[in-house]
Amino acid sequence: MKKISSLILITLLFLTGNALSANFEGGFNLYDPFGVPISPPIPITGIVDFDNDILVVDEFFFLGSPVVTNVLEILGPGTYTRTNNGDTISATIGPDQMGAYMLLSWNANEFPVFMGWEVDSSDTIYTAVDVDGDGIPGMALVSDPFAGFSPVYEFVSEPAGPGVRLVLSVDGGNVQECTTYEGTEVTINAMPELFGGAVLDSISWTIDGADAGTGATINVILSLGDHEVDAVATITTGETGYASTIVTVRDITRPDLQISFINKQGQEVDVAGPGPVEISMTATDICDPEPIISSGTATPTFGVNNGDVLFINKSKGNLKLPTTSLRVDATATDSSGNASSSSAVLAIE
Repeated sequence: MKKISSLILITLLFLTGNALSANFEGGFNLYDPFGVPISPPIPITGIVDFDNDILVVDEFFFLGSPVVTNVLEILGPGTYTRTNNGDTISATIGPDQMGAYMLLSWNANEFPVFMGWEVDSSDTIYTAVDVDGDGIPGMALVSDPFAGFSPVYEFVSEPAGPGVRLVLSVDGGNVQECTTYEGTEVTINAMPELFGGAVLDSISWTIDGADAGTGATINVILSLGDHEVDAVATITTGETGYASTIVTVRDITRPDLQISFINKQGQEVDVAGPGPVEISMTATDICDPEPIISSGTATPTFGVNNGDVLFINKSKGNLKLPTTSLRVDATATDSSGNASSSSAVLAIE
């Protein structure tokens, strides 16, 4: 199930010609199939900004889980049919009413629904109306677990002065892989939502409580771990909007372990010659300058042919076999616990 932001921006296409910015407060309820609300209204809040054709609906909780209201269309008077994930619904928005086609996200479920409102002459009281003809405000859901129940939004607005809200986004997502020993470069964007004729003055940033610059976008190097990113948008009248997010830089890349054999001339060899041979084990890691190499193991290979005779020294219990190759195995581990193994074989002629 897709996750939807707790603050949903909805483009309004009202035909009323009104130009009014307003906060709203109201209530959400769920009516059973007999038209009885199942609980007292749950408080809801938001912002209507006709000047900028924006409506912001705040997330609220129902039965312990958040409800996110994703309005897909704002509708004028008329009859409409829509289909979502196989569910087809229809509704009629009456004259002088306004409506919406919405997806309600709750507890990993999505419910397609139409809503309609009567609006009083002062554009302040939004009263839910029946849009599917069952005599109950709102529209009956067609999806379980609330099939037959009708969600209802009702609210009262009041004039609002200039204001701003802020949404943050991280290029590449909030979880990123480190790319250097220092961490990784991250680009973070602030998207201010202005209403009530507000004019943006500045956006300032802090990361883990320390100043991180100003502007709509910042590029910063973040080290391994979790980092709290905060931004404050200020408008010319002094009001502010605040947003925060967590960016995690992780290391899931294994070290690169190379094992080789070096002769007394300092040359890398894969066939043993006269004289000593040194075992070289080198580990590199994109995020850790000093990955740890565990003690390796050396395993000889003995070549035995059909018909060979083995001689055993009974007094010493020794058995002599010709060694044809030597295999060395080792493991490297970085500071994040990622481990990789490698091996090399030295032939003995």
